[in-house]
Amino acid sequence: MSAFPTAGTAKSVSAQTPGVGRSGNRVSRWFADRGLVTKLLAAVLVATVTGVVVGVTGLVQMSGMGHNVTAINNEGLRPVQQLALVRQAVLQTRIDALADEMLGDGVEHQAYQGDLVAVDAAMAAYTSSNDTTGAKGVQVKNFTTAWASYHLVVSGQLLTLARAKDWVAYTQLRDSQVKPAADAFNKALTALETDQAASATAQVATAHHAVSTARLIIGVLLVVGSLAALGLAWLIARAVIGPVRRVAVVARALAEGDLTQRCAVDSRDEVGQNRLGDLQSEF
Repeated sequence: MSAFPTAGTAKSVSAQTPGVGRSGNRVSRWFADRGLVTKLLAAVLVATVTGVVVGVTGLVQMSGMGHNVTAINNEGLRPVQQLALVRQAVLQTRIDALADEMLGDGVEHQAYQGDLVAVDAAMAAYTSSNDTTGAKGVQVKNFTTAWASYHLVVSGQLLTLARAKDWVAYTQLRDSQVKPAADAFNKALTALETDQAASATAQVATAHHAVSTARLIIGVLLVVGSLAALGLAWLIARAVIGPVRRVAVVARALAEGDLTQRCAVDSRDEVGQNRLGDLQSEF
């Protein structure tokens, strides 16, 4: 008698995983027929694409945050600093004007004249590098008009009365013209400072929002990309390990002399191209 059983009723090791046999859908059959190297490269490609998408998105978001930082500087910090220089020059002008009125020598008068130039230069720097239309333009005009009235009176009549030591007329002129002008330009300057501070706060809030949005987008991409890579890895394992196990079952049965087992793997990859059927036929 033969040492091997006769193949009367062949037992087929059926597919354990849907989509591996020819009964699967077109996409799963196409994927199952790809070579093992192609399947592995597909997983690597998904991981690489995920990394590239996350990296590019991160760069785009960082570029946006860079624009936000520039906006904070251009629309917040720089204008506030420029207005601070205007206020500093205004305060120094008022101090030197008083010194010029009280002492009346050439040094204080030259300092006062220099302060006037400094105020004009500081305000020109602010208006030339910032949007001064709308409400800001109104406040700039109010400041310029009040400041011109202030130093016109201080440089002329008030200084003359101080040099003549006519303190009664000096006080009347100061209260009736100088103080109202000073109040007007201070009010305009304060309005500009408040507006610029609000703009800086808004820019900072926009930057914080951009950071939060970038963090969310990158996090979502990482999660989605990781899930896609894991899903593809699972499909590859499913398409490779199942057939390999069935081939191993048939090979083990063949080694034990059982010719009744049949390998039901009919994919066109390396596993599906096994020659166990031919070997069984030869036996």
